[in-house]
Amino acid sequence: MLKHLLDKVAYPIGTVFYFHLKKTLGIEPERLIKEDPGKFYTAFKQLFKGDEEKTDYMLRILIRLTNARYLPEEATSEAIERLCKAIKTGDKKETSRYIERLRESIERGAGAGREARGSI
Repeated sequence: MLKHLLDKVAYPIGTVFYFHLKKTLGIEPERLIKEDPGKFYTAFKQLFKGDEEKTDYMLRILIRLTNARYLPEEATSEAIERLCKAIKTGDKKETSRYIERLRESIERGAGAGREARGSI
């Protein structure tokens, strides 16, 4: 799901991120973000040579684009910051809750109308 999602919101950058994350982690990134979001964040940060500011910036952009397309009710700055903090601090409960809502939204086809109109 993560690879598909990254490609939808940031192709071809999503493919590159996914490849490097998987290479860095040695396992599927979507498995790790559910099991250990803090470790996922650490690996994501390695893609930016340990620069936390750049890592957080990119994480926020990806969350913002994802939310705008699939969870518009979660597109507020507060919701984005809450998820970013949850991933950084390894809050498995909050991260899993978000992933489940995102999965449900994608399965329902939410965002298809916006996607068809070309807006994100």
